[in-house]
Amino acid sequence: MAVTEISWLTETRPDEIEHFWKKNYSEIDTVEKKLMQLENSGYKIINHFTLPNECWESYFEPMKNKFKTFLKKWENKKQALDFVNETKIEMELFEKYSQYYGYEFYIAQNE
Repeated sequence: MAVTEISWLTETRPDEIEHFWKKNYSEIDTVEKKLMQLENSGYKIINHFTLPNECWESYFEPMKNKFKTFLKKWENKKQALDFVNETKIEMELFEKYSQYYGYEFYIAQNE
């Protein structure tokens, strides 16, 4: 099995980023705990690594360039504005706190 999962890269982190991810994805946990979850589910860990920040940037950058078009298409409706604002917050937090979390690529084999 190969899967990516948002994971904490450190045991402690600033409250601002901790609260953001706990609110938006409560399943986030440390790499060590994610590895234990896999092992407790009967998987043998083959390898794992953190995807580079360039992956996030490759995702965020095209979005930044399409916000105006997106909002125009949806006539600045509240849901569209909320989506853009939430995405901008996520981008800002990533720039500020990327050393604390990332997408971990987990490779495991069913035992």
